Amino acid sequence: MSVLKKLIKGVIKLTYAVTRFNWLTFLKLWKKEASVVIYLSLMQKKSIIGGEIIWDLGYINGLIKNGCSFNLRLNIGNLRNKKILWSPYKGFDHWKFPNYTNTLIHISSQLESKGNKVYPGSSEIAFLENKAYMQLKFRELKIKHPKTYILEEIGEIEKINIKFPVLIKGEHSAGSDDIYKIENEREYFQFFQKNNYFRYNEKIIIQELLNIRKDLRVIIVNDVIIHYFWKINCKNEWKPTATRYGSKVIFGDFPYQWEQKILDVHKKLDLDMAAYDIAWDNDNLDDEPYFLEVSPRFSPNPNMDLVNKRYDYGSYKKKLLLKDSYDVKHVDIIYKIAQNYIETILMNNRSTH
Repeated sequence: MSVLKKLIKGVIKLTYAVTRFNWLTFLKLWKKEASVVIYLSLMQKKSIIGGEIIWDLGYINGLIKNGCSFNLRLNIGNLRNKKILWSPYKGFDHWKFPNYTNTLIHISSQLESKGNKVYPGSSEIAFLENKAYMQLKFRELKIKHPKTYILEEIGEIEKINIKFPVLIKGEHSAGSDDIYKIENEREYFQFFQKNNYFRYNEKIIIQELLNIRKDLRVIIVNDVIIHYFWKINCKNEWKPTATRYGSKVIFGDFPYQWEQKILDVHKKLDLDMAAYDIAWDNDNLDDEPYFLEVSPRFSPNPNMDLVNKRYDYGSYKKKLLLKDSYDVKHVDIIYKIAQNYIETILMNNRSTH
């Protein structure tokens, strides 16, 4: 999709999002002295194209729905003893560090050191597009996940006994970017000879490949599953299940026998809100699930019935439509999730007015 088309779709989302506000209530609740502050992503790079500004607007909508006063800020360095909501992503790192997660953690930690409660906070941001950290955390908490090797230097690749095929993953990536399938030992060593892996990665992440053609995205807020969908690879060979690769998206058939297991993992990780990618080896739902990845920030796919359409979900996302628009439905699902998130924060501490 071209940058121009992405910008047009971003403007469509933004226009629709602001029309959903009760603007009279907005003006009544916007107060400079409010204890709740939204750190706007508006001035950060590509926030409109990437949709982060829609999350900001979703927070505002959730606060309006709950009658909670708020302030909006572009600069937050002097704030103390506030509740700060923000939508962290790599655009906040103006220096373009490969490990931009650390920059986001630093911003949140600085705010926390001044008595602010930050959503998401530094401990949650540590999971954001940080595959080495999340896999180590899975290992520490005994959360079932594919066997994963995390190496510190290139010399270690000859010292491990791996079972092919494997995936080599970029340490800081999202949306199935920087994932490489390696079939055998020859490809394995050639990859590190030819690929400039360490330009963007401090650690080598090697993960044994499950025999799967689908995985389940589960979104949890306040220990409640509020949205889920299957991403299904319709090809015989493995490939990432991101919709841009032509995968189907199915909304339904939740494996309720594993619901409590999924919620227990969420509690172990101590996250207020998160999206999980979950799979079953050989796609056998009778077996215990593997947790592939987790992120405290994500882009949810809205429910859309494409049974009678002539395009797959990935194509649908790219289309400029007036009826049954992905962009409108995407705003709606973000607003729903953001409102649940806001209400979680209000339940934890009612002194936000």
